[in-house]
Amino acid sequence: KDFDVPHTTLRSRILGARSIKAFNNSKKNTTDKEEELLKNLALVNADRGFGLDRAQLHSMAQSIVAARDPSIELGVCWVDRFIDRHTE
Repeated sequence: KDFDVPHTTLRSRILGARSIKAFNNSKKNTTDKEEELLKNLALVNADRGFGLDRAQLHSMAQSIVAARDPSIELGVCWVDRFIDRHTE
């Protein structure tokens, strides 16, 4: 009650359910480490005056992911979701 957490949420977590954040994280095609690398590359390029456009960011991400698993294809909305996750 003190933290305004629904009883059903507490019960689910006690029974072993994952948090929404953990569940959504499991659906990503990129790892947290890969996303951190992409974010840093984008920020460094922007600081140098060479900001990446959407196609360049998508291409870089696809190359990084393909090195780990060539069967993964990032979708057309991947850049939008990446930007939503990384507002820096």
